[in-house]
Amino acid sequence: MIKEDYNLDLEKYKNLILYLANIIPITDNGKKKMFKLLFYIDFYHYQKYGNSITGDKYIKLPLGPAPKKFELAVDKLQKEKKLFISKQLIGRGYKPRTLFKPTVKPDLSIFTEEEKNTINNVLKKFGKIDGKYLSILTHSEIAYKKTDYKKEIDYDLSFLLNLDIEKEEDEDEDEFLNILIEKGILKKVIDNLREKYAKNNKTKDIDN
Repeated sequence: MIKEDYNLDLEKYKNLILYLANIIPITDNGKKKMFKLLFYIDFYHYQKYGNSITGDKYIKLPLGPAPKKFELAVDKLQKEKKLFISKQLIGRGYKPRTLFKPTVKPDLSIFTEEEKNTINNVLKKFGKIDGKYLSILTHSEIAYKKTDYKKEIDYDLSFLLNLDIEKEEDEDEDEFLNILIEKGILKKVIDNLREKYAKNNKTKDIDN
């Protein structure tokens, strides 16, 4: 069941954001990717240990799961001058992307060994995936599908997540590819790339 009370650990939340902002390339560390990595970190940790790391809750939005108290943690970091936020124009017709630039290193001593393992395993599995396609991947999760729009995603649904993040990458590559195919995610990615390519060619023709 979804619990209404919060057990937000703001210090861990802030340091986790700083950690992600430090290791994700600046060109890809917008809200979309940050939200999805936080979702997987908290849900996989709950799956194994019965509690999340940040204590935040996630709601179902069109682009995937979104943490409810993220802005609170970011505002605190900004006031402490530990995080700088900028806007990046990514193309005609698109909203500017929010980018997070940390000014300090995170305090990793605040995390338990179990929490560090969860964070590292999630980043090994999902860290190199572009934010756009990571968003598509979250749409295939039963936790997302079973939740109504703008409602909280039940942490108990973490037991139905697609992948085992503790498997070695070479063991898991075939499983990952099969999930992409079965869930129709690979087709969506290819269709998106074709659409983007067609738009680029059209723009070039107009410019010429």
